[in-house]
Amino acid sequence: MYKRTINITLSIFIVASFMLASCQSQPTSIPVTEASVATEAPAVEVVEITYMRQADNPDIELDYVKEFEEKYPNIKVNVDSVPANDNYNKLVLTTNAGNPPDVFMSFWTASAVSNNLIMSLEDYVDKEDFNKRFTSAGQSYAKYQDTIYAIPWRAGSSVFLLNCKMFEEAGVEIPTLGWTWDDLTSISQKLTDKEKGTYGFGLVGSSTDYATEWQFWPFLLQAGGKITENNRAAFNSEAGVEALEYLISLSPYIPEGFTSMDLNQIVDLMTSDKVAMFQDGPWFIGIIQSGHPDFELCVAPMTVGSMPGNITGGTALGISPLSKHKDEAWKFIEYMTSDDVLTRWNEATNNIPPNNAALERPVYQEGPLSVAAQVVKQPGVIPANQYPESDALNAIMRNYLQAAYLGQMTPKEALDKAAEEWNAILQQYDK
Repeated sequence: MYKRTINITLSIFIVASFMLASCQSQPTSIPVTEASVATEAPAVEVVEITYMRQADNPDIELDYVKEFEEKYPNIKVNVDSVPANDNYNKLVLTTNAGNPPDVFMSFWTASAVSNNLIMSLEDYVDKEDFNKRFTSAGQSYAKYQDTIYAIPWRAGSSVFLLNCKMFEEAGVEIPTLGWTWDDLTSISQKLTDKEKGTYGFGLVGSSTDYATEWQFWPFLLQAGGKITENNRAAFNSEAGVEALEYLISLSPYIPEGFTSMDLNQIVDLMTSDKVAMFQDGPWFIGIIQSGHPDFELCVAPMTVGSMPGNITGGTALGISPLSKHKDEAWKFIEYMTSDDVLTRWNEATNNIPPNNAALERPVYQEGPLSVAAQVVKQPGVIPANQYPESDALNAIMRNYLQAAYLGQMTPKEALDKAAEEWNAILQQYDK
C-alpha cells in the first residue's frame, strides 16, 4: 500500500512538472490564417475567340459583343468585319489555312455543311425549344437535312423597296398583296422618264453580285418553276424561261448598264430619286434607313405570277468544326441569339427577327416592317440556297443570267448551260 502511494505521488509530480513546463514562456509564432496572408485572386484564364461578322451590318451589333464580354470576362471576342459577299471565301481560305473564325455569320449553311466548314449544333441545342422559338423562315436557313447547324440572327422574305416620293409624284398607288406581273410592268413604265434619267425598276445583272440570282428566283417560283428537284437543277424549265424572258422585257424601264451594277449602286440610284423600286431581302429596310435617314421608304409585298412564290433568307451564326474553343463559341452564340438581344438588335436595325417573341412586338404590326413581317407568312415561300455548293452554283447562275441580260445567249440557252454545270457538281452529292 505504501509502495503504491509513493508510485502515485511520483506520477502526479512528474505530470505536474510537464504541465508547469508547458506553461513557461516560449518563442511565439503567429498562426497562419487566411486573413494574415495577402490575398490575391487567382488569375482568370482568358479564352479568345474570333467572330467573323458582315461588315455591312450596323455597328450597334458590337455593343452586344461588349455586353457578352462583360458577362463573361474570361472570354475575349476578336471581331473580324468582312463584307458579306466575301464571308464565304474568307471562311474557306482560313479553314484551309487551319485558322478559321470560331463563330461566323452564314447565309449559305448548306454549302458550308457540304464543305465541312460548319459543325452540327445538335449537342448544344434543344430541338423542341428551337422549333418553338424560331419562325419557319428562321429555321429554314439554319438547318440542312433537318440537322441544326446554325442559330438564326435575322430572317425574312423578299419585298419590293420603293421610293415613296417618286410614286406619289407620278400618282401611282403603293402596290398591295396580290399585285401581278402586269401591274409591275405598268407601274415601271409609268415611273420611267429617260429624258430625266429616271427609271421605274432596278435590277442587278452583274456576274459578281449575289442579288443577280436572288432577284431571279422569286419570278421563277411565281411562274411555277423550281430551283432544284431530286438533287438536279430544275430552273431550265418552261417556267424558268418564262420568268427570265419576263425580266428581260422590263429592260426599257431598268437603268442602262445594269449588267455591271451591284446592289449598292441600285440603292444609291433609288435614294437619289433615279430608280423607283427594286426587290430584295427585307434587311434592306434597315440598311437604307440607317444610311439615308431622311429618305422616305415604302415597302410592298412580292408580286404574284401564275401562283405566289418567294424566297426567304437571312443570317445565322455557326461554329467552325476546327474551333479550339467550341464551348466558349457556343456561349457567345447563345447570348447573341437570346430573345432579348434578337429583339433589341432587329428593332434597332429595322430587320425582321427570326424569333417569334420579337415578331409580336408593336413595331412589326404597322409601317414598312409590318409588310415584311406579313410576307414571310405567305404561301409559296421557300428557303434560299438549300443545295450543296450553293456559293459555287450561284456564281454559275449569275454568269448565265448576265449573258441572257446582255443578249449573248437566249434565256433557254443560258438556263440550259447553267443547269448542265450545276448538275456536274450536284451529282457528286447523290446519295
